[in-house]
Amino acid sequence: MSTEPRTGGSPRAPARFRLAALLAQCGCLILATTLATPSRPQGMAPFADATSGALGDTGNGSGVAWGDYDNDGDLDLYLANYGSANKLFRNDANGVFVDATSGPLGDTGDGSGAAWGDYDNDGYLDLYLVNAGSANQLLRNYGSGIFADVTSGPLGDTGDGVAAAWADYDNDGKLDLYLVNFNQANKLLHNLGGGTFADATSGLLGDAGPGQCAAWGDYDNDGDLDLYLVNSGKENKLFRNDGGGTFVDVTSTALRGGWLGPGRSASWGDYDNDGDLDLFLLNYHQASMLFRNDGGGMFVNAPIGDLFVILNGMAAAWGDYDNDGDLDLYYVCEGQANWLVRNDGGAFVHVGVGTPVADPGNGQGVAWGDFDGDGDLDLYLANSGSANKLLRNEAAGGNHWLEVKLQGTVSNRAGIGARVVVTAGGVSRIREISGGSGGGSQDALVASFGLGAATVIDQLEVRWPSGIAQPVSPPAVDRVVTVKESGVTDATRGPLGDPGSGAGVAWGDYDNDGDLDLYLANAGSANRLFRNDRGTFVDATSGPLGDDGNGRGVAWGDVDNDGDLDLYLANDGSANRLFRNDGGGSFLDVAAGTPLADAGSGQAATWGDSDDDGDLDLYLVNFGEPNRLFRNDGGRFVDVAAGTPLADAGPGRAAAWGDVDNDGDLDLYLVNFLGMANRLFRNDGGTFVDVAAGTPLADAGNGRGAAWGDFDNDGDLDLYLAEFGSANKLFRNDGGAFVDIAGGTPFADAGFGVGVAWGDYDGDGDLDLYLANSGSANRLLRNQSAGANHWLEVTLEGTASNRTGIGARVAVVAGGITRIRELSGGSGNGSQNAPVASFGLGRASAIDSLIVRWPSGTLQAAHLLTAGADRRVAVTETASPILLSLFEAAWTGEGIEVRWRFPDPGQIAASVLERAASALAPWTAVTAERRETDGTVVVLDRVVERGRAYRYRLVATHRDGSTLRAGPLEATAGDPVRAFALQSLAPNPSPGPVEVGFAVAREARVRLTVLDLQGRQVALLADGVYPPGTYGKAWDGAAATGRAPPGLYFVRLEWPGASAVHRLAVIH
Repeated sequence: MSTEPRTGGSPRAPARFRLAALLAQCGCLILATTLATPSRPQGMAPFADATSGALGDTGNGSGVAWGDYDNDGDLDLYLANYGSANKLFRNDANGVFVDATSGPLGDTGDGSGAAWGDYDNDGYLDLYLVNAGSANQLLRNYGSGIFADVTSGPLGDTGDGVAAAWADYDNDGKLDLYLVNFNQANKLLHNLGGGTFADATSGLLGDAGPGQCAAWGDYDNDGDLDLYLVNSGKENKLFRNDGGGTFVDVTSTALRGGWLGPGRSASWGDYDNDGDLDLFLLNYHQASMLFRNDGGGMFVNAPIGDLFVILNGMAAAWGDYDNDGDLDLYYVCEGQANWLVRNDGGAFVHVGVGTPVADPGNGQGVAWGDFDGDGDLDLYLANSGSANKLLRNEAAGGNHWLEVKLQGTVSNRAGIGARVVVTAGGVSRIREISGGSGGGSQDALVASFGLGAATVIDQLEVRWPSGIAQPVSPPAVDRVVTVKESGVTDATRGPLGDPGSGAGVAWGDYDNDGDLDLYLANAGSANRLFRNDRGTFVDATSGPLGDDGNGRGVAWGDVDNDGDLDLYLANDGSANRLFRNDGGGSFLDVAAGTPLADAGSGQAATWGDSDDDGDLDLYLVNFGEPNRLFRNDGGRFVDVAAGTPLADAGPGRAAAWGDVDNDGDLDLYLVNFLGMANRLFRNDGGTFVDVAAGTPLADAGNGRGAAWGDFDNDGDLDLYLAEFGSANKLFRNDGGAFVDIAGGTPFADAGFGVGVAWGDYDGDGDLDLYLANSGSANRLLRNQSAGANHWLEVTLEGTASNRTGIGARVAVVAGGITRIRELSGGSGNGSQNAPVASFGLGRASAIDSLIVRWPSGTLQAAHLLTAGADRRVAVTETASPILLSLFEAAWTGEGIEVRWRFPDPGQIAASVLERAASALAPWTAVTAERRETDGTVVVLDRVVERGRAYRYRLVATHRDGSTLRAGPLEATAGDPVRAFALQSLAPNPSPGPVEVGFAVAREARVRLTVLDLQGRQVALLADGVYPPGTYGKAWDGAAATGRAPPGLYFVRLEWPGASAVHRLAVIH
């Protein structure tokens, strides 16, 4: 870092103020500001000086950033000072600002810039401080005005910082950070999550300045942010982002040169409203440049006359101050009056001379923001050595406007990098949310649009960094709207919008072309078959498929095992149908004269193996009469619901099976109508308990349909509930706690929903939703909500079993969690999910094992899984399954004995038994001697500590080189556990992951949770039936709303009739 002498005790100027010395070193001539006379100014710009109190700070202001840090709806202001303390000004409405500086916010580290960004996606804007004379700082916002310095690793860069800008350059939903340095190389910091940033600088991006400014913007409209770097006395650079962390220097081709002038600031903005970002480059003592983006990755130096010829420019920002629909430009100058340039349809006019906008206060930073909420953009000027200024805009007149605030869900929470497109009066305009603009400053994180005389907004769309293009219902003009990112878009096209009285819907690939087709049952009107031709649906209804006999329930299944799907249709009050698929799109009703044609009055029926005995049981929903659970005892069905909660006699409409708690058995959700509470029956080993009471799942509305599906791929099943005549609900499952998140998204459709079904129609790995409405248009909702979560989709082809595998159970182990899915022939209210086992895996990227239990009774392990997650696998039923027929562990008095057996050992090249001493400990090979008896391998592990639980897994290598992993098993060394207990929490206090030990005295359902000081659930660690033994669970600090902040928590273990609680201190 270079040093310069101080004069009269005044502080050394920040890096970007030291241009004169640098220009002299470069041999550049410093021109007086009187060398040229720019165009005569025209017009006025009515801004009023609204500076009061501490806002007129007279320190060496260098950077300014608008941001609503307290989430009260109005813009607050942060000021970076060089040589004196920084300041935070809280906006207490009506334009009254209060100095709210405290703690690290008053940093005195020779500030040169600041930028707001929600790096941890917790809903509070965090603050990054750039210092010229000391280490930079990251201040985490905990809410309630509390900021903490969480700087670590490369975040504390000491490279003589000038500016910083947030951007999600890899579109992973987390904000990354680019640092501009004056005397050292710039840096790109990649956000790894959990508060950790890694230096991802490589090659080009490590440009060694002297840097002045970084400006992110998607100039080529490819969905990722590109980067422009401004240097002093050195070539500026444009780096095109080609995805995957790859940046390409396109300066010489796109801009036809890097412009060696002493650059100060750059700003992206679509000044000509042609749909792509143009670039303004502000130079110091040389002509500034306006690069017009003509598409195709090429820029043209736009003719702008002598408006920007010789100025001591320091920072510039685009903003439509007069709300006429095109972007104007403001820049602050050192040693002369600032300039406001009005854009009149591409013709620029210098305005505001002799008014407060022509402030001569030695400007260093500037930012636009509507601090008073009146719909026009105001200005804050950071001056060096003179009073800063807040300029209130009174210029918009009768022009209309729209302000759009964003809340990301899949994308970063602040919506930085998102593009908002508004069409009004036949003109489309774009704005991008910037994580840092100009030099060391930042405009408000709001897309502000002037609309001119337009009184109606035709279209509003948000293009999120996640890739989601979200259309929004056009609002009225002259208002502020907030758009929450929705991973679901309405993809209804053509015949899918059938307006009949939809009652049931089912996905199935009836023509075996590899994509899912759709059958729709209408109550009182003709049913429809929609053939999927690579994402385009065609009405393929013919012959008896157009039955109009008051259809209710519909289910696909290969009844005759001839390799194609047949269709069962339940009618209310007329004969039911079985349509045999004879190929070529020809179906024949073969139900006539058989019991299948029975015209019953039940509302819904759903198949599921409730007792886990390998055959399918049937739950029947009746309206106003007791429901039935028919247990299948080898083909003989017995009603076992009588005298249990399952015999609910409410106005039932629908039911759906699903393993809600991932404990290996099927739970049941029951939907009641006419304002009666719904039920969730948890399956505790064949005994069903209603656990919906007191939760959102007990919704007492007019439910008509329900379907389980892991829409966000986080590893647990979520529930979609169709309501008749009111908004539908999507209950997200957060480790057993359900939250309705449908509000404000297409999921909340209020079109008299009756049938609903999940299926991945576009093959992107997440579940899409088809909704059948009665008397209003149906909806196909395409899902793009899964973000970075991993997934696996399993399709089955039976041989001894039915071809589609209906009734098969698929179990997948990933990340130490076992999840099950059963392929259903019909569920909900006359509906059916796709005949695909769809698994969300959360963050687990590798598959440990995949096991299929076929209706024939065959147990089969799919062993070709070395490629990991995020793919589709097809499993064909085989007569000789590759599977462990035995894998168990138990204490013998001498050690823990582990036993396993392969049905066909000849297919296994090698097997290794591994052990871990806890949930957090690494896996190591067990080297104890093994013996074999009648095909069973036995290993006695003597190197164990009594009273401690151990985890075992088996890693087997197949002859073809693929790997099968089984486990983990848990076994306790020593005498049996005689009491339930919550054991150690280690470490405690915890700076990171913590291991929680607990003991189970007898087989029972236990629940292990982390609670905050108000008793609210933060995390669910265990919830299921456990055999006797001691166990360990790890908590990494993850919570439903993000990462749990430091503080005190309670860990609670619950077992039948009792519980235990320990206190935990988190200090990360």
